[in-house]
Amino acid sequence: MMGRLLPEDLCARKCWIIVDQDMAIQQAIAKVSYSYIGIKTYEEGTICRYSVRRSGNEDDKHAVAFSAVNLSVNCSCQMFEFEGVLCRHVLNVFELLNIRELPPQYILPRWLRNAEYRILCGAESVPSPG
Repeated sequence: MMGRLLPEDLCARKCWIIVDQDMAIQQAIAKVSYSYIGIKTYEEGTICRYSVRRSGNEDDKHAVAFSAVNLSVNCSCQMFEFEGVLCRHVLNVFELLNIRELPPQYILPRWLRNAEYRILCGAESVPSPG
């Protein structure tokens, strides 16, 4: 006979679901990053350039520039500039450099839990109606 679920049980169950989902996401990222190869091609001072390509594909290469001063990166695919999401090429370079936490400048406010929908008008942001 199954007993009644207590709030603590539900909380624990939700935590395990989140942990399972988080592990699945980490495994997916690991799978993607391991299928890419990054090679340092240039270094001068605190600036390094990497050539990142998919394993087995010599033609499709992307250049990633990395600055150790402020942990800034720039990829030739420009996914962050257009989409606001770091690309797999940059994540591969972070993996090579053993950077396990995203630098704060790459966590945009729209991806935070407390993000609000706002319409941008020039340099000001106005809360949306409703």
